Amino acid sequence: MKIKLEKIKKSEKEILENLFQLYLHDITKYLHMEVNSKGLFEYEYIDYYWINPRYEPYFIKVDNNLAGFVLIDDEFMVLKDDNTSYDLSEIFILNYYQRKGIGKKVAKEIFDTHRGKWEVRPVPKNNNALNFWLNVISEYTNNNYVITDIKEDNRQVITFNNIK
Repeated sequence: MKIKLEKIKKSEKEILENLFQLYLHDITKYLHMEVNSKGLFEYEYIDYYWINPRYEPYFIKVDNNLAGFVLIDDEFMVLKDDNTSYDLSEIFILNYYQRKGIGKKVAKEIFDTHRGKWEVRPVPKNNNALNFWLNVISEYTNNNYVITDIKEDNRQVITFNNIK
C-alpha cells in the first residue's frame, strides 16, 4: 500500500469541496449541523487555503486513489500564531481506508514536514478521534505533549513542539 500526500491545487478545489461534504456529514454524529436548501453543508473557508500562505491543503492518496485530505491552518485555540506554529485543522479519510494505519502515517509525515509548535483539536465528543490523536502524538513525541481543556467548547486541545 503506497500512501502519498499531494498538495491540493486551486484547480482541484471542487474535489476538496466534495470530500468536505462527506467529512461534515461524518462529524454531525458529534456536532449539530444542518444542510442548506440544496442538501449541502455550508463551509465558507475553503478558499482561504489558496489565499492565506499559512493554510495548506493536501490530498491523501493510497495506491494513487483519492483517500481523503488534511488541512493545516493558523486558527489557534491555545497556541499563539508566531509563524512557527501549525494547526492540524482537519483530517478526513474515507471509510474504506480507515483503520489501516493510513491516518497515523499521514499525521507523522505532516508533522515531519512542518517543524514547529503544533495544535491538534479533535472534534468535541468524538472519543475515537481523541484516542487516535493521543496515540499518534504520544508515540510521535515520546509522551511530550500537553492537553488543554477548553470547557466552553467542550473540547480538548493537544499541543506539542517538534522543532529540532
